[in-house]
Amino acid sequence: MKHVSAIFTLFLCSAIACSSDKGDDPDSDGTSDGSDGTSDSDFLPLEGSWESGEDQITENTCGDFELDESEETAENTIITISHSSGGFTMSTEDATFNCTLNNQNFTCAEEISENDLAEIGGGTLTVNYLFSGQFSSENAGRVEFESDTTCEGEGCATIALFGVSFPCVVDGSFAIGFAE
Repeated sequence: MKHVSAIFTLFLCSAIACSSDKGDDPDSDGTSDGSDGTSDSDFLPLEGSWESGEDQITENTCGDFELDESEETAENTIITISHSSGGFTMSTEDATFNCTLNNQNFTCAEEISENDLAEIGGGTLTVNYLFSGQFSSENAGRVEFESDTTCEGEGCATIALFGVSFPCVVDGSFAIGFAE
């Protein structure tokens, strides 16, 4: 998703031209939690387009890097929610997260993004994304996120020039609301 850690990755990748390879899903149901993807709830959020609100950062150990004002911001990112067996999928232009529901609370499978740093000296920038949250109704909710970022290789020194330190964590949350 294009929230702080995703923007961080996209910003760095646009600045240094890296490529991304997403990790494989270890469970057949689209989750990495070992469950079978079933839900104990009849609750489902509305299907369709949702908008996200501004990030509320609770922890940032990555540094005080600043995004170029021309870069896209996280606020008003369009998220598409579709029902699936045992829960729903939450998709953006860049990623799809498989989520399970327990009443109005949800947990999404971990997403791992590996970014090749070949064009800046070699190495890999890896970001592990975790999303969870709760719906206050079928058309409103709050998403909590955690991203753990590591970097290995010579290209990490180039990234450090942008004021980023590794390993690092960005935690926070943002509101979501049904748009159509």
